[in-house]
Amino acid sequence: MLSDSGLRSTTDRRRVLALFMKDQAWTVAQVHERLEGADLSTAYRNVNALVECGLLRMASIKGKETYYELASKGHHAYRTCRRCGKALCIPCPLNDASEEHALEIYSLCSDCSDSAR
Repeated sequence: MLSDSGLRSTTDRRRVLALFMKDQAWTVAQVHERLEGADLSTAYRNVNALVECGLLRMASIKGKETYYELASKGHHAYRTCRRCGKALCIPCPLNDASEEHALEIYSLCSDCSDSAR
């Protein structure tokens, strides 16, 4: 995917892109947490490069931080954790994707609900 988009395939870019292959949207801070040994500017630089080449896009999740996801993902909804901010991509129960809408569900993710017990 990286070479097809015109980007050099670096270890950090491959690691960042691997995160986005999961059914989840990520903030740059969340990407940085997963990139052990990389600084925050590396996370920003790589996410921005992936957005500029069209592999990632901004997700339409309301909140303080910007979330990103694979640009190739079809229409879907989000289930966002109230505690940690993890945004999982879930099928949208509104079948008509031609109607403009956004559906967000807020609850605790499995990690946070397990730690609350």
